[in-house]
Amino acid sequence: MSDTIAPEGTTAAGPKASLTPHTPLRRAVMLVNPLSGSVGPRAAGEAEAILADYDLEARVVVLEGDFDAAIAEAFAEEPDVIFVLAGTGPPGPWPRALSLTDR
Repeated sequence: MSDTIAPEGTTAAGPKASLTPHTPLRRAVMLVNPLSGSVGPRAAGEAEAILADYDLEARVVVLEGDFDAAIAEAFAEEPDVIFVLAGTGPPGPWPRALSLTDR
């Protein structure tokens, strides 16, 4: 599952917020591992709902199967930021997958 949330400029509460005043963020990818201890199966939907309140194009990717490929694809999109939502256990595939990127 992966969805793209396109900003429409406003939310029910008013204008969309920016994530940070320090640098413009227009595109984001969030990698979610729902099987990770404290993350849970609803994390991707909750992340999509939160990111929808911000003025950016966001894609939430549920990590299933080939983590390396999903992470490499996220970096290939060249977003302004990549968020990782995972549990508190050992880092698992993250160091290896990140070492495959040139960033």
